[in-house]
Amino acid sequence: MAKKKLSSEIEPLDQLEGFSIGANVKVADLITTGHPELDQAISGDLCTDDSSLRGGGFPLGKIVMLYGNEGGGKSSLAYRMVGAAQRKGYVCAWIDAEHSFSEQLAEVNGCDVSTLRYSNLEKLIGSNSRKKNDEEDSILSGELVMQKMIDAVKSGAINVIVLDSIASLVPDQVLKKDVNEDTMATLARVMAKSLPKLATLAQQHDVLVIFINQLREKIGDMYGTPHTFPGGRSVRHLCSTIVKIMKEGSKEKEEIRITNDEGEQVLVGRYSYAIIEKNRFSRPVSEKIRVPIYYEPYFPDLPGTAFELGRQLKLIRVRMNVYSWSDMKVESKSAFVEAIKQNGKLSDLIKDIRVAAEKEKFPLPIEIINYQDESEVIESLAKEE
Repeated sequence: MAKKKLSSEIEPLDQLEGFSIGANVKVADLITTGHPELDQAISGDLCTDDSSLRGGGFPLGKIVMLYGNEGGGKSSLAYRMVGAAQRKGYVCAWIDAEHSFSEQLAEVNGCDVSTLRYSNLEKLIGSNSRKKNDEEDSILSGELVMQKMIDAVKSGAINVIVLDSIASLVPDQVLKKDVNEDTMATLARVMAKSLPKLATLAQQHDVLVIFINQLREKIGDMYGTPHTFPGGRSVRHLCSTIVKIMKEGSKEKEEIRITNDEGEQVLVGRYSYAIIEKNRFSRPVSEKIRVPIYYEPYFPDLPGTAFELGRQLKLIRVRMNVYSWSDMKVESKSAFVEAIKQNGKLSDLIKDIRVAAEKEKFPLPIEIINYQDESEVIESLAKEE
């Protein structure tokens, strides 16, 4: 039997500065990815009936990372998160180290580029005390970029900040050497020095830090996953959530196409797969989550998105694999989604979702917010005339 401590032994512990009795670590808010199934997998356990959190997604105050192969949808997912944060009134910043920012894709995914704090590092280079024409000054060092991120988080003026990407950071040691000289693990050392400080400040100021990273192949490793990413082990340890976004399957099978007015098939997006490799906010998810990535403001996957939102808002009930909503009762999820499309019930379901979301203060993806049925389109065209 454990010996009970005397009151005189407890008092010194109570007087320790910075400690409190009981752990009460709360999440200030969640930033949705715009994909309901992915949101639930990331932080569904945080959205309880007793919690004020709704919708799921990435928590403020944490560092998260999206990585994967080229064209998989990493930046598109980050655009959606930034857009969702802006609609909540948060200030967002984007550091474009890859020089690949797309205004068109950002707007398709709901990002307001007119209010976004954007930097492609040119202004920072121009303000450097060294001569702008110096060869070393043509690229901003990774150390300075990370310090600027730390300063931005510390200022309290930013709520969400994105770095695209870690792999594009060039450490100062690499800048000063020729390409044929060895500079092994310099980026890993930069990240190891800056990330602990960044993680602490992000928690203190409730800032969501989103790192985008690239995919690399492990050399000589025959066991486990063959994929890794630049930045070293400190990135893997200090990120609260790591999501791999991958293109898989045949090109034709995963493409999202629509038929235009001329009867031609037009590519408007593709399907990618999100794999949650690390997550501190919910139970592990072993299966891949299929998410649509859109290139144009057309959303053929809208019925599936509406179904997931209807389930989260408890509009669509399920019993013995029979889904019911309004006067509809259909067995299996896929058959229910198909019935919504065939019976012309999508507009009614989205209207119910909007009403319930407003009541519950539930964040909605941009395609649900901007959806217009035929009557609404005719009405808006009449107003324009």
